[in-house]
Amino acid sequence: MIGNFQLEARRLGVHSLPYLKLGLVALGALALNIAVGVGLGTGHTALVIAAAVVLPAFVVVSHLIVAHRDWIVLAALLLTMLGGNLTDRLPGTGSTAIYPSDVFLALALAGFVIERLTSRERVVRAYRVPFTLTWPLAFFALTLMIGVFRGHQRYGTSYLSQPTRMIVYAAIIVAVSSMRMPKALGQIVRVMYGVTVAQALIGAYHLATGTSQTSAGSASLSTGGSRALALTTAMFLAAALVLALLNLEIDVRGRRWLHGTVAALALFGVVVALGRTTYAAVAVVVPVLLLGLRHLRRTLLAYAPLLAALLAAAIALILQLDPSLSSTLGQRLNHHVSNDPSLIQRQRKFDAVLQGFGNEPLLGLGYGRPVTFTAIDGTEITFSGDP
Repeated sequence: MIGNFQLEARRLGVHSLPYLKLGLVALGALALNIAVGVGLGTGHTALVIAAAVVLPAFVVVSHLIVAHRDWIVLAALLLTMLGGNLTDRLPGTGSTAIYPSDVFLALALAGFVIERLTSRERVVRAYRVPFTLTWPLAFFALTLMIGVFRGHQRYGTSYLSQPTRMIVYAAIIVAVSSMRMPKALGQIVRVMYGVTVAQALIGAYHLATGTSQTSAGSASLSTGGSRALALTTAMFLAAALVLALLNLEIDVRGRRWLHGTVAALALFGVVVALGRTTYAAVAVVVPVLLLGLRHLRRTLLAYAPLLAALLAAAIALILQLDPSLSSTLGQRLNHHVSNDPSLIQRQRKFDAVLQGFGNEPLLGLGYGRPVTFTAIDGTEITFSGDP
C-alpha cells in the first residue's frame, strides 16, 4: 500500500520533503519558541510580535524565491520603470549604499541556492556562454575589479560600488532562466503596458501643474523650459513603444487597439521628457521597424485617418495642459548645439576626467577619483571622475 502511494505521488510530481527543509523548519520553530519565551518572560511585547511574524514571513519569502523567481524579475522591472524615490538607496544601510536592486539580486541568488540544495532530482541546469564571449567578459571583469581595488586603496571607494554591480548583476540570469516563453513575454508586456499608462497620466499631471517628475536641477533645460518626465522614464517608454509596435506586427487578429494605444501613450511620454538622445533613438529604430515589418506598415496605413485624428486631438490637449511645450520642443530640436550650455559643461567635465589617464595606462587610476573643473559661471566643481 505504501509502495502504491509512493508510485502515485511520483506520477503526480509530488515528492517527500527533503531533510534540509525539515531541518530549517525545525530550527525556525525552535528559534520562534525561544523568542516568544524570552519576550513573555521579560515583558517585551514587541519581541513576541516580531517572533510571530518572522517565521511565516520566512516561509512565504522562501516559497517566493524558490517557486516564483520570475516574480523577482518582474518586480525589479516594475520598480525600475516607476523610478523616483523607489529606486533610491535604502535608509539605514550605513556608509555602503544598498539599493532595492541589490535586494532583488540577493533574492534571486538565494532562490537558486535553496533550489539546488533542496531539489531531490539534483538536476543542475548549465548556463553556457559562447567561447568567443568567455575570455572578453572575464578580462572585462578583471579590469573592473582592478579599478575597484585601486579606488578603494586610494580614495576610500566602497568595494560594493557601481563598477562592482556591473559584474555581480550578471547573476540575475539565475532568475531570468526560470522564466518560460511565451508566459514570460506576456508578463513583461503587462508590466510595461501598465507602467506606460501610469507614466502617461503622471506626465499629463506634471504638464498641467507645471511641475516635473525629476528634481528642480534636472528638470530645468539649458534651452529653456523644463521636462515633465525623467530621462530614465523616457528610455523605458521608448522600449515600451518598440514592444507595442512589435505586438502590432505579431498580434494580427488580437487586441490591436490596445497595442496602438500603448504606443501612442509611450510616444507622448517620450516627447514630454524632452530627451534629445531618446528622440534620436526613436527616430532611428521606428523607421527600421516600419521597413522590416509588413503587417505593421499595413496596420498603420489602414488606420491612418483615425491616427491622424487622434494625433490632432492629443496635440490640442497637450497644448491646453502646457501652452509653452511647443516652443520648448522647438528649442530642443532647433537650438544650435555648439552654443548649448549643457553640452559645453559636459565637454569640460569630459576633458577633466581624461586628464592623467596616460600616466598609468596599465592599471589605471581607480574608481572614485575626485576631479575638479571650472563651470560656465566660473565656479570650481568637484565630482567623481568615473567615465
